[in-house]
Amino acid sequence: LFYTRLFYGVSTVLKMTDLSKQDMFTQILLMTLQSRTDRIDVHGLSELIEKKQANPFVTDDGGNSVLHWCAWRKLSSLTEWFLQHYAGELSKFSLFNALSQTPLHWAAKSGDIESLKMYIRAFTGNDDDANSVTLPSYLSKDSDGYNCLHDAAQFNRAAVLEYFLFECGSQQLSHDILHEMDAKGRSVLHWAVF
Repeated sequence: LFYTRLFYGVSTVLKMTDLSKQDMFTQILLMTLQSRTDRIDVHGLSELIEKKQANPFVTDDGGNSVLHWCAWRKLSSLTEWFLQHYAGELSKFSLFNALSQTPLHWAAKSGDIESLKMYIRAFTGNDDDANSVTLPSYLSKDSDGYNCLHDAAQFNRAAVLEYFLFECGSQQLSHDILHEMDAKGRSVLHWAVF
C-alpha cells in the first residue's frame, strides 16, 4: 500500500515534470530510504533497481548515497544486497557525502554493527583494483575531524565502540583509536564522557 501511494504521488509529479520513468523509480527508491516508515520492503526495493532500472548510485542533496541511508536506517539486509550486487562497482557509489561522512560514519551513529562489519570487509581488500578510488576506512575523518568511533561515542553507541575495541584490533590499535583527535582536539574518550 505504501509503494502504491508513493507511486501514484510520484507519477502525478511525473506528469507535471519531465522526469523519465527511470528517474521516477530512482526517486521512489531514495524517498523510501529517507522515509520514516518502520518497515522497508528490501525485496521491493531490489525489484525497483533490477526490474524498473532505478539508479542505485543516486545521491540526495547532501551527497548521501543509498549506502548511507541503509546504514542510518539499520537495513543490514539491504546493505548486504547492495554490497553483493555491486561489489566490483563500489567506487560508483558516493562514499563520501558533502560533510565527508561515509556509510561507516552513519552505521556507527545508528548502531548498525552488522552493516559496519560488511562495510569494513567491503572497503578493505579492494586496494588491488587499479581502477579503484580511495575507499573509506573506520579511521576516515569527516569535515569536523570525526572518525566513526567519535560518532559512536557521540551517539552513545557503546556496542559499536566495544566491537571496534575488542573485535577489530590489537591493544596498540585500540589505544591509537581511542586517542585519535577530532578538529577541536577531542578524542573518542572525551566524547564518550560528554
